Amino acid sequence: MVNIILAKEKLLTDEANRMIDGMKQSAIAREVDARNLARACNRQLDVLNFSFSVKSEGELLPLLPALACRVEADKKRMEGQREDREVTGITFAKDDNCFQTLKSSPLGRLEVEKKVAEAPEPAKEGKVDLSLTLMTSFHGGTRDDVVDPLLTDIVLLMNGDVITTDRDNKCVKKFNQSGKLLTRVLIEAVPSRIVVVSHSKAAVSVMNKKVIYFLSLFGTVRILSSVRVKKFYSFLASLGGGVMVAATNQCDCIDILTEKGEIIKNIFAQKADRASIARPMYLTPAVAYSTINDSVRAPPTPVQAAASNSATTGQQDILVSDSGKKILFRLDQSGHVAFTLKSSSSVALDCPLGITVHESGLILLADRDTNSIVLLDGSGNVMRKILTSDQGLAKPCGIYAGHKGQVALTQVDGMVKVYTSQVVAL
Repeated sequence: MVNIILAKEKLLTDEANRMIDGMKQSAIAREVDARNLARACNRQLDVLNFSFSVKSEGELLPLLPALACRVEADKKRMEGQREDREVTGITFAKDDNCFQTLKSSPLGRLEVEKKVAEAPEPAKEGKVDLSLTLMTSFHGGTRDDVVDPLLTDIVLLMNGDVITTDRDNKCVKKFNQSGKLLTRVLIEAVPSRIVVVSHSKAAVSVMNKKVIYFLSLFGTVRILSSVRVKKFYSFLASLGGGVMVAATNQCDCIDILTEKGEIIKNIFAQKADRASIARPMYLTPAVAYSTINDSVRAPPTPVQAAASNSATTGQQDILVSDSGKKILFRLDQSGHVAFTLKSSSSVALDCPLGITVHESGLILLADRDTNSIVLLDGSGNVMRKILTSDQGLAKPCGIYAGHKGQVALTQVDGMVKVYTSQVVAL
């Protein structure tokens, strides 16, 4: 009898152990699935964040419910922290046509529920004003530099990354908005200017070679190609549509080029009897770059579309800062000077360098030796000094007005500063 009881207890114990082992294996499997799901959701969130940052479209496949739960939890947490804080919600709208074709597929479209103020149209008759607020600043030096950096030009991407040309270290650098170095590309020449020529490509001019380099913008910056040109084009700007305007370091001409380096036309030639240009340091089209390159932003307004058509048909005026003569002037496509800004009682120009046009149509001019950024209306009339040494500005060099009104600039000491802007109607 005792043996029978012991045998039955053993059978019962073995059955209990089997059940416990099964439950343990099931729990481990669920834990592994949960970890894989969490990692996959994080990857999907990273993809979505990048897609939203560059205004592209994202697709959610089988993990949409889990992602929706994460977004809803984040939304509730943000609302609990601050009720008046603007919150971005993501909802999934089913695509009926897609469901009819692939009934098992959860494909649809993403809708971002966020109220965003419309981008201001270009200024009309100087009826708007602009204010800049410092958002971030960092030093553009890296441990691979052999000398202190001299950042001669800058480009601000839509996702907040910053690309600069370092003349003295002969390289192009890409930083995120926190100042972390993402890429450092050596150039076999002395880089001078960098301009965005398409949605994903930038052009870099050099001072000591008859070459223009083309670099990728997104991801890891790398040299895509280079083209031979007929002159030493040190100063460069983009007119959109694959057209560039370039000036030589001998100050003898300003040409319009294709991306293949072919000269379309000459809009300025130095006259032998008198020097019209002393040092054309920086060039820029007379309208914001975002309005003449539709591939980098949303569909333009009618006013922006007219400016874009004017630019791509070869009628866009060019703003030129001349540090030799200490002036800013505007050239039309025929080479005629539309206006000239000189030192006056309202503003003193000691060394005008970087020049850019804000999406509002207002012009920002960096004057290195007066430690200031001068604000002008679309007609070239001085409004005021929008930044001075009182705001911590020290010898500004390159300046760029980018996406959503952000403005980035470089200083001679190697500092990079990024500002947010606010347009106010007068």
